[in-house]
Amino acid sequence: MSRLFAVLLGVLSLVAPVGADEAALETFFADLHTLRADFEQWSSTPGAQTARGRLYISRPGKFRWDYLEPYHQQIVSDGRRLWIYDEDLEQVTLRPLGASLGNTPALLLSEARPLAQSFSIRDRGREQGLHWLELRPLDAEQASFKWIRLGLADNGLRQMILRDKLDQTTRLRFGRLEKNPPLDSGLFDFRVPEGVDVFEVTE
Repeated sequence: MSRLFAVLLGVLSLVAPVGADEAALETFFADLHTLRADFEQWSSTPGAQTARGRLYISRPGKFRWDYLEPYHQQIVSDGRRLWIYDEDLEQVTLRPLGASLGNTPALLLSEARPLAQSFSIRDRGREQGLHWLELRPLDAEQASFKWIRLGLADNGLRQMILRDKLDQTTRLRFGRLEKNPPLDSGLFDFRVPEGVDVFEVTE
């Protein structure tokens, strides 16, 4: 789950109006400071369950991804470190943020580079009431995904579809999405629960 999260994370920064082109995406990204939304997640992986939860983003590099159903998992970053807490396993994995994200769309949160330096952006037209844009990594060899498609409505991001290098597809649907809401800084200050094992990864 943590690898998939890293792939998906940065794309949540790209909330834009219908008809958005590359310049509009760049403009919105530059103006994005915080983000809050509910999500539902489906995967084509055999046996995968629908997951639901809540996400919070505070640029640069701070985020919290709470999986609430059908299992409980927290993925939290304070901008320097990444914690992945699996409640069922009573286990926390801690690693440096940069090493965790690598060459994924999450770099959109941790770096200030323009989108055009990392992705090609293609207009996919309208389907099922949404306007779709497709992002493909320019460095296809290093990226962990083939493409990401964003489904936009007139008031922001509604769906996202990701195709990874194993040709597995993940779809997310967003609700109650808010751009630049006030967020408590404590959301990104993870406290290891008492009695939980911590595994630290340094690379």
